[in-house]
Amino acid sequence: MERFKGKVALVTGGTCGIGAATVRRLAEEGARVVFTGRNAQAGEQVAEAHGAHFHRHDVDDRAGWDTLMAAIRERFGRLDIAFANSGIEGATPISSRSGGMRGTRSSPSISPGRCSPPSMP
Repeated sequence: MERFKGKVALVTGGTCGIGAATVRRLAEEGARVVFTGRNAQAGEQVAEAHGAHFHRHDVDDRAGWDTLMAAIRERFGRLDIAFANSGIEGATPISSRSGGMRGTRSSPSISPGRCSPPSMP
């Protein structure tokens, strides 16, 4: 089945676990998939296995969003689907962190705004 044929999808945190499974499923369903993550080696493996496009990016890198979105715009001209999946294992109370939210656990069901891409024209 190709429910997403011709659609362009972005998956944050797509190098392992649920993110990598989402990259696989979207690609199987016909989407052209761009995914992000911090682990370049894992990213290249997922990209090769599923015909997807890996972009090394940490969702906390605000300037990196501009670069990512420009790359998607240049390659595909649009973005149809965004799956905000990124996060890390473990959690540290915010009160004990000097860097604010950086490195705290993020979940799409809890904090989609933190890892949602800027809109594309």
